[in-house]
This record gives sequence, structure tokens and C-alpha cells, in this order.
Amino acid sequence: MKDTKPHFQKIITKNWLKKNTEFNAIMKSSGILCQWLKYLLPPYDKDFACGIHQYLVKEYILQIMKRKMRLNKLRRKRAAQKMREEGDLINKAADDMGSDLDTLHHAIHCISEIIGAKKKVEIEPKLDQLFHLHPDISEDHILCILHLHGIRKSTKLLRHFQKLQESQQPIPSSQDSQQPPLFSAIECSPQVACFTL
Repeated sequence: MKDTKPHFQKIITKNWLKKNTEFNAIMKSSGILCQWLKYLLPPYDKDFACGIHQYLVKEYILQIMKRKMRLNKLRRKRAAQKMREEGDLINKAADDMGSDLDTLHHAIHCISEIIGAKKKVEIEPKLDQLFHLHPDISEDHILCILHLHGIRKSTKLLRHFQKLQESQQPIPSSQDSQQPPLFSAIECSPQVACFTL
């Protein structure tokens, strides 16, 4: 999948909003790789499929964490819609491969809903959902998502997120332990000066 990294680096950018070239190249490479699934026997075929699924979602979200741009309200709707559409395509590919990492299906969608929110008050329940699905998400990850949204002052939202962390209950051992952590494997870029689109 190393050949997809240059394409991933070009998404969540100004050109990404206008064109599908880079994302299409990512999905094409993934499709070629998935052809190897027919040569694998269980359980290696599912492990392979889950690995590709996790890689695609992780690399996609990683681009959001790089603070490449800050959206204005005119571009926010388009970016959120594009993220939902691309999330759907990743999910479809994962389903076709046989991945059973269900929580990954919602990660990009949750973030896209935060990006598309018109008011801060709409973001809190979406933070709840994202934290419930991925309790390994950190405050730094939230700051990167809010940065892309275009929010400059986020004290209230961060306080809400901190309360979520404080109230987190231990996950019962009976719950699905096969779902790997997502955000703990994703590094956040430090805050830097960034232009608004």
C-alpha cells in the first residue's frame, strides 16, 4: 500500500475539494491489492481484508490531523459532503473484501458531520458519538478536527470532551475485543499557521 501514500498526502487540500483524481488512485490501488484475497485461505483472507480496511481509514484520517487547511463556511459543506462520499466508498470496498471492523465504518462519517456542522452546539452530540465509537481519541485529535472546521475558539467544546473522558467507563471484557484502536495509532501535527479556504 506504500504507493498510495503520495495520493493520500494530496487529499484534504484545496485541489482535493475540486478533483477526485487522488482518491480514485487510492481506491484503484486498493482494488488491485484486494485481488490477492482469492489466493488466501481463512482466517488469513479476513486478516488481510481488515488490515487494508484499517490502513485506508487510518491514512484518510491522518490527513485531517496534519492541519493542512482551515475551512470557511462556504467550503465546509462541500468538504463534509466529499468526506461522506469517500467514506462510503471505503466502506463499500471493505464490505466487498469481507472486513468485519464495524467501528471503522463510522469514523470518517462522524468527522464529516463535525466538519459540516453550522453551529458549535451541533458539534457536541457528534463528539459524543465519535468518542463512544473510538474512546482512544485524544484532545489533540479533536483540536485538529476543529481546526479543519475553522473553529478558532473551542474552549466549551474541549471542556465537553474532557467531561466525556472523565466519565468514561472501563470497557467490559465481553465486548468485541477484535476491534483495533484507531486514533491512538494516528499522530497529530503541532499547531501551525494555516490559511483559510
